Amino acid sequence: MFKAFRNKIVFSAAAVLAVLAVTQNAQAQTASLGVSSTVSASCSVSTSPLSFGAFNPSSGTATSAAGVVTLGCTTGSIPKIALDSGANASGAQRRLLLSGGNAATAGETINYSVFQPSAFDGSGTCGGSTPWVSGTAYPTTAATSATARNFSVCGVIPTGQTGTKIGSFSDSLTATITF
Repeated sequence: MFKAFRNKIVFSAAAVLAVLAVTQNAQAQTASLGVSSTVSASCSVSTSPLSFGAFNPSSGTATSAAGVVTLGCTTGSIPKIALDSGANASGAQRRLLLSGGNAATAGETINYSVFQPSAFDGSGTCGGSTPWVSGTAYPTTAATSATARNFSVCGVIPTGQTGTKIGSFSDSLTATITF
């Protein structure tokens, strides 16, 4: 039994020496693995409606309201916001159209205007007097984070539209964001 145990020890020692010999002869090579990435400008956009509510054509007071364009852009992006003339425009004049109405029929449209906010940094409120010209992209300030920023769309229905018919009126503006 002692002989069998001794043979196992000798065999085990020989195996360890063989592994050490192979390990001592092994060579190593190294190489550098480059790692990179590119972050491109990108934005997501959503809107909240510009709802004038009830408009009284007989009132001597203009009706104002605000909608919102919300942008979430990569840090450093400088998005530009453009609004078109809407689905019912006549030339540059934006118009709401009576539901089921005809834009060519008197009293079935309501003229309105859209103005830029007081600032294009995401904190601007209505009060600006610069018209939001259709197709002109207005630059905002650079995004300092990916946190969504709100940009007001300031709307006004002017007085003097006394021939307006009773009913629901609507329009749709398209906001185009370039970045």
